[in-house]
Amino acid sequence: MLLTGLGVTGSGDAIGVASGREKVISRQQISTDTDQTAEAAQSTQSGSTWPQFQYGPGNGGSPSASGQAGTQQWRFGTGNVWYSSPAVVDGTVYVGSDDNNVYALSADDGTEQWRFDTGSPVEQSPAVVDGTVYLGSYDRNVAPENDGNMYALSADDGTEQWRFETGGWMMSPPAVVDGTVYFGSYDRNVYALAAADGSEQWRFEARYAVRSSPAVVDGTVYIGDSSNVYALSADDGTEQWRFEAGKPGESSPAVVDGTVYIAGIDNMYALSADDGTEQWRFEAGNFGGSSPAVVNGTVYILSKGNVSSVYALSADDGTELWRFEGSYTVDSSPAVVDGTVYIGGKDDVYALSADDGTEQWRFDTGSTVMSPPVVVDGTVYIGGYNDVYALPQDGPTVIFKLMGRASQNAPLIAGGGAAIGATALAGLGIRRYRRGSDEPTDPIRTDSGVNAWPTSGHDPGRTAAVATKPAPVSSPETAFQYQPADGAVATSPVVADDLLFLGTTDDEIHAVSLASRDTEWTTALDGEDTTSLAVTTDAVVVATDDGVETYRASDGEHRWSDSPGAVRDIIAADAIYTGTDYGIRAYEAAGGSQKWRTSLDGSVSAIAVGEETVYAATARDAAALDTKTGNQQWTCGTNGRNPTLTVAKDGIVVSTRAGVRVYDPETGEQVWANDEGGHSTAIALAHRRVYQTTDTAVRALEGRTGTEIWRTAIDATTGPLVIGDTVYVGTEDDLVALDAEDGEYRFTHDLPGVLGELAVVGNAILCQTGDGTLTIVTGNLDEAPELHATIQAMADEADETADENAGATGTDQETVPDSMAGRFARDCDAIEVDDSVSTRGPVHVYDGQYVDQQGETDARIYALAPEYEAEETAVDAFETAAREWQGISKNTHVTTVYDTGGEPRPWVAFDAGEGRLDDHLESLDRHECIDTIVDITEAARTGSMYNVVHGDVCLETVFFGSDQAGERVATLADWGLQRGVESYSNDAIVTPYTAPEQLDGRSSSAATDIYQVGALAYRLLTGEPPFADAADLEATIVNGDLTLPTTVDPSLPAEINEILNEAMAVDPDDRPQPYDFHQRLVATMDD
Repeated sequence: MLLTGLGVTGSGDAIGVASGREKVISRQQISTDTDQTAEAAQSTQSGSTWPQFQYGPGNGGSPSASGQAGTQQWRFGTGNVWYSSPAVVDGTVYVGSDDNNVYALSADDGTEQWRFDTGSPVEQSPAVVDGTVYLGSYDRNVAPENDGNMYALSADDGTEQWRFETGGWMMSPPAVVDGTVYFGSYDRNVYALAAADGSEQWRFEARYAVRSSPAVVDGTVYIGDSSNVYALSADDGTEQWRFEAGKPGESSPAVVDGTVYIAGIDNMYALSADDGTEQWRFEAGNFGGSSPAVVNGTVYILSKGNVSSVYALSADDGTELWRFEGSYTVDSSPAVVDGTVYIGGKDDVYALSADDGTEQWRFDTGSTVMSPPVVVDGTVYIGGYNDVYALPQDGPTVIFKLMGRASQNAPLIAGGGAAIGATALAGLGIRRYRRGSDEPTDPIRTDSGVNAWPTSGHDPGRTAAVATKPAPVSSPETAFQYQPADGAVATSPVVADDLLFLGTTDDEIHAVSLASRDTEWTTALDGEDTTSLAVTTDAVVVATDDGVETYRASDGEHRWSDSPGAVRDIIAADAIYTGTDYGIRAYEAAGGSQKWRTSLDGSVSAIAVGEETVYAATARDAAALDTKTGNQQWTCGTNGRNPTLTVAKDGIVVSTRAGVRVYDPETGEQVWANDEGGHSTAIALAHRRVYQTTDTAVRALEGRTGTEIWRTAIDATTGPLVIGDTVYVGTEDDLVALDAEDGEYRFTHDLPGVLGELAVVGNAILCQTGDGTLTIVTGNLDEAPELHATIQAMADEADETADENAGATGTDQETVPDSMAGRFARDCDAIEVDDSVSTRGPVHVYDGQYVDQQGETDARIYALAPEYEAEETAVDAFETAAREWQGISKNTHVTTVYDTGGEPRPWVAFDAGEGRLDDHLESLDRHECIDTIVDITEAARTGSMYNVVHGDVCLETVFFGSDQAGERVATLADWGLQRGVESYSNDAIVTPYTAPEQLDGRSSSAATDIYQVGALAYRLLTGEPPFADAADLEATIVNGDLTLPTTVDPSLPAEINEILNEAMAVDPDDRPQPYDFHQRLVATMDD
């Protein structure tokens, strides 16, 4: 028999597992001969093919993919997220990206063969069959009910053969069987299309959104929605049977020997493939999106119940054979190879004995593992949230690691002699780690201190400073000099991912490994006279006399270019900004499409970028432009020629040979001036000070007044650079380090003339020198810098004095109670505090700035209250919640976390955007309220996917921000942080959003979050919180005595009563899944 999709062929001794959302199938390597397929399915030894998720058509978790791991090395990246798993067929790697493209790459060296722009992120994995690539795309930034397309592309050149538009997102990768493409959609339909032309053969309307991937076995399509398992005729889609599982989650079915195995939220089911009757069930609690592997009569499945466990069950009757307890995510599924079960955990990859579940080894990834593993030729490949790893099958030594965020799915390899180490992983941007190489005599280390220097001046604001990182301050040695084979070094250096980039006088770009000191690649430029470089996440951007050129950072391959004439300066921030002889141009970083251009009066000599403004300097003027539109906001004269710009928190610092002046960033009005002339490129901002090199000295000025603090006589040839407590400048003979507090010498180091601008990474100072080389000087790092914290404390003290004076004159200005916020900021180098929002309860809330290598960013800060910092349980609760929140904060509907820390008290800094939901309630119309509910529902769904429970969804934990398109979006913050600490401190309070299970000692779950989303929806739609008239709030919640929404607001449709009552059901098992709640709510309110 022929088994495809998520089905299985042959005897069923090896069955497959697939992600409930995405799957890769490469049919050219799957035999349609029953006997051949059965023989393959029986093998559970590490082999050379892995044609789809968890090996075979039935997702059995057996080996795959020809080639030898790690025999070749290349990488390919776009700077965007790779959710799609690759398919490798006949020497070509096919993969989708979040940059809206499908790529075809050479399996030999990773060179791009073609790309196809779908116009939307491509997170579905491709199926490659008979020379055609099938896959779907969708727009993640719009509601799931918006359209999504299924594409058929030529595998040879990427030309579109056909497309089919559905009515919703597509998270169900296609199965292509006997000339028919089968897949599901968020519009509740299962589709069958003709593979030849995309014409619809049939569709079947399920009850809920279809997220699982189909299994096609003996003329029957098996597939699930969020409540049912269906068996459909593959010929016409007629329903043969359905099984109401209640909550099957996102698991996909595996079909073996006449039995359908599928995991629900609470139960693992075995159903008759003939009629859907239940053979057995196993209850463990919350199997989530994990799909079963069935190998040699044993079902392996992951549960995240009260204790996360991997279970081995008898395929005959479901009896438990063994279990292994660990910390797992709901999305990983097991693979079983060579008698070993491989599974991804919350921070680990586990290898367990398939016989008894004993741990063989584990590997700490440091981030959530989302994909099912792939085992090929003795190597385990698995994707985490930030990385994809390749590990030896017999133990956890890293062979490969993905540079950037990983796919949610396992790598796929099939056919064509493709080698996984050099193809599927390289196609995702994999970098191979060196093993056994000798360490350099004077090693360059970037594991401490500053780890990147992406542009001249370090950051888009051109501050030339990283105030909070330790600096190399003693025992300087020339560790390395880089001399181009032809010509000389012509630009200041930039550094990213331990790669040094520089331009030469022969109009080339060189990439040099800081670790090995080898030249990784060189690329000849189209233009001449390179003026400056910048590096983004995956590209090097170059300014020349002809325009702007970009090259892939990994291998120097040309990406895009534009020729507007000579480019004088360049900045890579949210976009690429170039200063030309006529004005400013802004480009999209990916693809290079022009966003806008604005003409200015004169040639632009310098650019700096603030939060929403780009500042440009011409011969005698400075101008401020909107980053989104290029509209000019203001212009002002600068009292000197050839000004340069630096962006501070409260001002724009303009340096000319006539002196230094500071202007208001919003109006362009002058704040202060200090008219001692100097180098026009000689400003650094740190410690609330302006550091400047004049013709005869280096000096420090007070940032708010311009008053000189100190000066040291030095004939500098470069501008200053500040790292931690140290100021660096170059002279004609030396590299000089000064104390940033008082200007005293720390060291001098002989060099043959220092030119351009300096850079610092780790323990290394990078200098362009007069002998045409790039010279790297290493030194010992100092202790954690103190000056920044000291000056911050002084500023806080001055602010407190001002507040006290304001209070004495009868003003109503709030002060920081007992200086707790001030003391916190003084002792935390990464945080500056402007205001105390709340100091009640076990978690304090501050507004201020998060300070890192990129500069200062406005942030809200949660900090554990001082009275709890010695309570171990409270500290653990805070730090666990903060870590989990940070782990999922890259998702659209989760509030972005900038950083977390433990000193002086546990804290988390995050993007508060436009403020909390309760600050905007009065201004929201009903449509905006519905959009907010939809966004928070998606946030709850995101948490459930990562096994993270919020437990405190309410007005105070919802914030408004912007999505990638600049549209307002509601995001969910906190993620159990405050309630977790309250529960340990016995300070938890009952609110209208408290779920019944939180009152009787039961554990919170994803269903708790749905209850609270329902309560929040009640508040937004009726204008009143639930249970507003309750005399005994706790008893009313436990009894579920909810006043009907239409009683509070008769204008609401009657159907909303049932929707919110279900969401706020007393029994968590009676509550809907997030997407189903969202879909019903939108459908009802749109009617």
